[in-house]
Amino acid sequence: MVNRAVLASAVLIPFVTAGCDNPLVPGAPSFASAPAAITEMRGAGALGDGAPTSAGGVWRQVFDLEVGINKDVVYGTFDYIDSSFTKADGNPPHFVVSPYYPETAIATFVQISSTCVEFDGVGRLLNTGELLTFRAQACDNGQPGVGLDAFFISVPQRLITDNTLYLRNDMLSAGELTLSGVAPSSVVITHMAGDGAIGDGAPQGLGVNRQVFKFEMGPDAGVVAGTLAYTDSNVIMAADGRPATLVVGPTAPGTAFMTFTQISDACAEFSGVASLQNTGELLQFGGRACDAGPGFRDVFALWVPAEVYRRFDLLSWGDIAASVTSPLLRAVAVLCVFLHHLLTSWSRELPFVGGWELGRIGVLLFFVHTSLVLMGTLERQGQRPDWVRAFYIRRAFRIYPLAIATIIGVALFAIPPVVTNRFVTAPPVEPTAPTLLANMALVQNLVGRRDILGVLWSLPIEVQMYLALPLAFVFARRNIGAVLMGMAALGALGLVVQYAAVPGLWRLSVAKFGPCFLAGVLAYAILRRRPRPFAPGWTWGLVLAACVPLFTLLGPNAESPERWWPFCLAIACAIPAVRELGDSWITRVAHTICTYSYGIYLLHGPVIWLSFTVLRDAPLVVQWATLAALMVALPALAYHFIERPGIRLGQRIVDRPTVLTAVAGDALAARF
Repeated sequence: MVNRAVLASAVLIPFVTAGCDNPLVPGAPSFASAPAAITEMRGAGALGDGAPTSAGGVWRQVFDLEVGINKDVVYGTFDYIDSSFTKADGNPPHFVVSPYYPETAIATFVQISSTCVEFDGVGRLLNTGELLTFRAQACDNGQPGVGLDAFFISVPQRLITDNTLYLRNDMLSAGELTLSGVAPSSVVITHMAGDGAIGDGAPQGLGVNRQVFKFEMGPDAGVVAGTLAYTDSNVIMAADGRPATLVVGPTAPGTAFMTFTQISDACAEFSGVASLQNTGELLQFGGRACDAGPGFRDVFALWVPAEVYRRFDLLSWGDIAASVTSPLLRAVAVLCVFLHHLLTSWSRELPFVGGWELGRIGVLLFFVHTSLVLMGTLERQGQRPDWVRAFYIRRAFRIYPLAIATIIGVALFAIPPVVTNRFVTAPPVEPTAPTLLANMALVQNLVGRRDILGVLWSLPIEVQMYLALPLAFVFARRNIGAVLMGMAALGALGLVVQYAAVPGLWRLSVAKFGPCFLAGVLAYAILRRRPRPFAPGWTWGLVLAACVPLFTLLGPNAESPERWWPFCLAIACAIPAVRELGDSWITRVAHTICTYSYGIYLLHGPVIWLSFTVLRDAPLVVQWATLAALMVALPALAYHFIERPGIRLGQRIVDRPTVLTAVAGDALAARF
């Protein structure tokens, strides 16, 4: 039987030593879902770069473990040898936990992130026969385990070395760790940000092993954007006598991120071209960042192939945060709008929700999801002083090119704004110069012009709300209360716009949708506090199914905007409460729909008109085949030849260095 005093001390280790963990600084908000239930961790491997040996004096630690929990019963075995030194018997210390060694046991097993577990207990040092308490952490960060998985062990007694606290932590140099239980959620990482250091050198020192970094990066509609500042105090450049500093961003012409690839639920790899500030050279680089989650040290790596340079380690200071947003909501939103117009063209309705209600649900989901995603976009602007300008430019080149192209096509082909019936359609809107200009500028609601295409009514609302989103972003980073006050203020203004008989007030129709945009901001503000979602991912279907009757029971209509707002608020509160869906055909299809969602939204009306009105005398199979083919082809072509080039052009304009950003870049380089 295990000695109770020893076992009790093992159980208390995590609480006593918690205050000694590496301090973490606040980083970017993490939207990562709550960890899945890990029930077991097993694996074998090594730390350190020493050659395998049975003798001492080589920096290599070998382990073999199998630990877990089954119906609240903790079990496991653990075998650990450190070849970096020898004990009195002339052999490296050999530490074991096994049923074959009396009084040894694994006492606790706790999941601390989506990829990591912590366990502790009592082991026997075979060299001396002593019983020692220990604490260990293991992370399965992906495959292969070498250079990605991590292991940590500490023995806070009179330990393996006499009178010295024993601690080892590193990435695996051999072997692999594998978790089991409920598989971790395969979320899509959309953004990563980090501020910290690797290496054990003293801060501000020269010629010491310390690498300081600050970055933010992520793909935005297929274009990778971000900034990076990296300084290695161990490499002093002859050119200026200062530590080597790499920079990526608008202050360094010719630099850019080229790739951003998710390699696990917690990690992403990236590459690009950086400027070596000491000499002005442009160098290709690669890197890796892992958000191990609260309670565990993150991982950062950077390499420069041309210089045969590579650094890879656990963080000695700082934090890395991965952000994810689910594509499911946006996919459901665009499908609701598409289904509404498709059913309308055939004079059909769903039995449980009206056609107008279905379409409005889709648009409101768009508004909530868009504002949430754009909070992440604002984060990706980094600390640049012109972040508001950069946001507006990027959104303009994201929205306007495809909208203008669609408007021109609708005018040229005399396409009706909506297809109310496939046999009898409304006449097209007369494309007068004022109407075309108002639609192309997306200001129809401000100047009282008709929408040349029915779905265009929502784009002016969205564009005008962009003007307030930077301010909403500032409020959201402060506290949730500020966002709620903003929702109340916009709601009050929306009611005045709707019900007050004030001439010209109709131009402020954006206020009627303000609470729905701020609902997405509210979800972001809640997610910044890193709450733990308590509902499994599959309950998203139940959440949406419950919100639909809520929407219909409120009796919404175009003249009562306040009846939409509870629906938006319910969705916003559900986002932090429900975990992301795991990788499946559903999430993969949703991600594809999300990529082409803007084209689907704008072009589905003309496709329905062509398939069922222009071809109404063709066989039904031809009509439906035309619909299917064009709904796949046109949004894809629009994305690759109009939407994505516009996004890239906007990014290039934003990344052009200005006097203001150059000064900020010099200040940033000086800081590091």
